[in-house]
Amino acid sequence: MKNMDMKTIKAGILYRHATLENVKDTNGEETRSFELSFSSEEPVERSFGIEILDHKPESVQLQWLKSGRAPLLLDHDPTKQIGVVETASIDGDLVARAKIRFSKNKLAQNVYQDVLDGIKSNISVGYKYTPTGVRLEKEGRDGQPNIYRICGWQPLEVSIVSIPADHSVGIGRSNNNNEETIFTVRSIMENTISTNNQETTNPNFNPEQIRQDETTRVAEILALGDRHKMSVSAMDFVKQGKSLDSFRSHVLENLYQLQ
Repeated sequence: MKNMDMKTIKAGILYRHATLENVKDTNGEETRSFELSFSSEEPVERSFGIEILDHKPESVQLQWLKSGRAPLLLDHDPTKQIGVVETASIDGDLVARAKIRFSKNKLAQNVYQDVLDGIKSNISVGYKYTPTGVRLEKEGRDGQPNIYRICGWQPLEVSIVSIPADHSVGIGRSNNNNEETIFTVRSIMENTISTNNQETTNPNFNPEQIRQDETTRVAEILALGDRHKMSVSAMDFVKQGKSLDSFRSHVLENLYQLQ
């Protein structure tokens, strides 16, 4: 297969939609625990092509989800932890599954009741690629997208969400996500991946909208940094023009590393 030019794609934390499967009860008693499947090898369209998450055991880094400390969040917000991921596994059918347990705090209790009542049933999983995880599986022809197999990825959190992530938006999900990944695919069996942050602007925004969005971005990043004692990092993200989504990803990764 011929070498390909370097390609820039939006990255950061990625999301996939899943659904709750069933409640786990013991002797009829409430355990506040659910089992769910959170990923498979189903192809998902991204902005740069088709993404397939490889589910061989060596391709998925499950140590964090297996630790019993990975968070169950509300809407991917690290300030709204409503439970914990108790365990995770890759089964023989190449599906990744996890068991979650709700907290008894007030917010979690409200969400938990909505789940029991069938009001909330959407799950979204946040994950990231590992540094050498992207491989070209099939080069697109005649206008068809390239197909990439992700042979190194790590789930970071599970969220209860009102609206599932829109796969068609592509990696990063948010139009304001400034995180980008630059990778060169040399062949189906090797690649090099590096990161680079670049500013992006939306030409459809008017000046007043830009000012309002910037004020909101700064306020929310600083507030999030203050909650997690990461004010210095928050200020750096503000000065560098990075998005709220990218700072949330930064917070999640640091919380993971501190465990």
